[in-house]
Amino acid sequence: MGKQDRLSRDQKRKAKLKKKAERSRNHESLAYHGRKYKTAEYVGIMHSTETGIFQTYVMSGRTLTDDEVEEELERLILRMRQGPLPPLGATGAVEPGGEEPESLVIWNIRRNWQSLEERERLPKREDLIGVLRTLLSSLATWRSQSMHSQGYLRFLEGFMKQTGVSVVQVRPDDGLVLAPEEGDPLLELGRDWIVGEDEADGADFAKMVEALLRSGEAQQVIETCQQLLGETGNRAFVPLLEAFALRGHRALEEQAGSDEKRGNNSLSGPDRSR
Repeated sequence: MGKQDRLSRDQKRKAKLKKKAERSRNHESLAYHGRKYKTAEYVGIMHSTETGIFQTYVMSGRTLTDDEVEEELERLILRMRQGPLPPLGATGAVEPGGEEPESLVIWNIRRNWQSLEERERLPKREDLIGVLRTLLSSLATWRSQSMHSQGYLRFLEGFMKQTGVSVVQVRPDDGLVLAPEEGDPLLELGRDWIVGEDEADGADFAKMVEALLRSGEAQQVIETCQQLLGETGNRAFVPLLEAFALRGHRALEEQAGSDEKRGNNSLSGPDRSR
């Protein structure tokens, strides 16, 4: 039996996290942190691009991750730096033949760009790249340090709701519309708290957050708070939600440190695999 065959599930998870950390250290970010593309001039193209990402998230059954979005945005940026993109095919493939097929993320972004172009002139290619790089910066801001982070995507879902964008997944065989989101008691309680501005609901929300953190559900706390941050226009709740999300991030960091310490102790102990 080989060494890899003897790895436990926990060890495999740690190995994946280590590989991701190594990739991050060697990876040169393409994110643009300036404010040029956060101005009124680029509101339309920014919203169009984010709508494409959100559509893909819903179409994936909300399984799309922040890492996958980052990978596809970078892929699109690098392609656009090489020159103009080929025409967008009706099925998502690009033309002419022989090119690598579009991913669903890229295809939905380009489809929304195409739709916007029917109403107004698109920015120049270098400015489209700037918009994509600005979104990479937003992604870095809202993601969590987790293999399956959806912090950015949950914030985006909340923001899309605030701007009036609603996306539902439809089964092509029978036309049934699926539920737009799974039930999340913390999300529903948070919405009640924000809409009613009720202190009792706020106290219940805080208690539920504490219970989730104690049970190791820090990721849910982070992502739900960030969706609420995207949804709310009530600025009074922003620092409160940010504080709860920060508690989640700290809990994740503590959990990662504890896992690493246990892993080191395990590696230094006797080999009981035989």
